[in-house]
Amino acid sequence: MGDGEFSRFLADVRSDFGSALRAGSSPTARAALGVLTPLRRKDTTPLLLDALIDEAEREPDRCERNARLSYGHALGFEKIVLMDGAPHYMLRAHVWRPSDGGADSGPPEHVHNHRFAFASSVMRGELAMTVFGLDPSGTAMSRFREELSPGDEGWVLSGAGEDRLGVTSELHLTAGVDYFLSPDALHHILPAPHLETVTFCLETASVRQRTDVYAPLGAPVPARLPKRPLSPAAYKEALRALRGLVVAG
Repeated sequence: MGDGEFSRFLADVRSDFGSALRAGSSPTARAALGVLTPLRRKDTTPLLLDALIDEAEREPDRCERNARLSYGHALGFEKIVLMDGAPHYMLRAHVWRPSDGGADSGPPEHVHNHRFAFASSVMRGELAMTVFGLDPSGTAMSRFREELSPGDEGWVLSGAGEDRLGVTSELHLTAGVDYFLSPDALHHILPAPHLETVTFCLETASVRQRTDVYAPLGAPVPARLPKRPLSPAAYKEALRALRGLVVAG
């Protein structure tokens, strides 16, 4: 496929996303999943990633912008931005690597919600997701407010008291599974420690500036978590590696 065909394909994907997801509207699971799930078809995923790799080579400004938005996330995965359609949407890949089983292995996430609703497709590997709700008879946990630092250089967390949380559902998510979460859904994710796991995540428009993060009482939680963006060269390499994981793998 030539450059022109790659460009037309990506333009069509962006048009579909833009039509389905508009800032100021309330995204539905049907709308978000309706534009995300076709991208994980066996005949579409290689085309998408080949087109994005081609675009990163041809459009250095777009490549630099996407690289600046991609980094090793504080929740334990690699975040690779595929399409930045702000303020309406962002399509990204999340990659979890196998743990070494050492002392630092374990749940990479605190319980948290999001500033936005999102749809997600598991492209490879496995995830265990636990969903929580406020529960007077549940486990007491420390609550923190998290917001982006000035200049979007990281996150700032401040103590906000305590709440009691109880488990409302536990889900086992494998390759081929799609799901949708509202902004208020409190959850945490645990990837299978022995597998490389990849998801495509379609973030919709933000509905607030802060999120809630919960940690066990007394657990150390840093006040600041910096972002370390990828360089354009590292971003292009990450796209190629991603293609290998979800297509050749």
